[in-house]
Amino acid sequence: MRRIQVIDFLRGISILFMLFFHSSYYWDSLPSKNQMNQILANPFAGLALVLGKAAGIFALISGMSNAISMYSRMRSGKSKPLGVFLSGLVTGLWVILIGKIQVALFNHTMIGNAEFPYPDGPPEYTFIIGSIQTGQAQYPSVFTIIYKNTALFAIGLSIICTGIVLALLGMREGHKYVKRNLVIIGILATTIICVTEPMKNLLRPIWYDAYINGKTFEGRIV
Repeated sequence: MRRIQVIDFLRGISILFMLFFHSSYYWDSLPSKNQMNQILANPFAGLALVLGKAAGIFALISGMSNAISMYSRMRSGKSKPLGVFLSGLVTGLWVILIGKIQVALFNHTMIGNAEFPYPDGPPEYTFIIGSIQTGQAQYPSVFTIIYKNTALFAIGLSIICTGIVLALLGMREGHKYVKRNLVIIGILATTIICVTEPMKNLLRPIWYDAYINGKTFEGRIV
């Protein structure tokens, strides 16, 4: 399959933005809002905060390239719908696992969690960075491992969902109906974009109540 250079270019730009963001100050590791505000008064810190939004763009571009690759394999006959689904599932889970390992070992120290938000919450350490920072062994909490996610989680979930959607569209030679598939994917994507924020606002209080009352599956974090 011929590479689409514009996607590689945009992915590279997004990676550079993320490198700039992750090499800047981490204001969510500070013990007070005053210190955070002092850092954010620096225009370069504000720029880093804006560039950090590239994580979503990076996940979107990765999803596009994966979708094009999967669809091309089906059209060329190299993969069947079931193979696309299994490939997306295995690859996506692997990317998510790598992201969780990164969060557990290398993520920067955060102040606060779901029960005690910033800046009143306890420090949430990761194993390697937290141990170096404090001089003694630190182990990530269940909150950090389960609920702290990075762009890798979004990319992995995107790969899984892409495999599911394309496998369903590709059943019974459905991959040949390009215009139909584009309409279905467009409607599905638009619907997801429109309902995500309202659903988050609706479900987050329910999840928070379950979390602080120890009704989530990992139990209350103390």
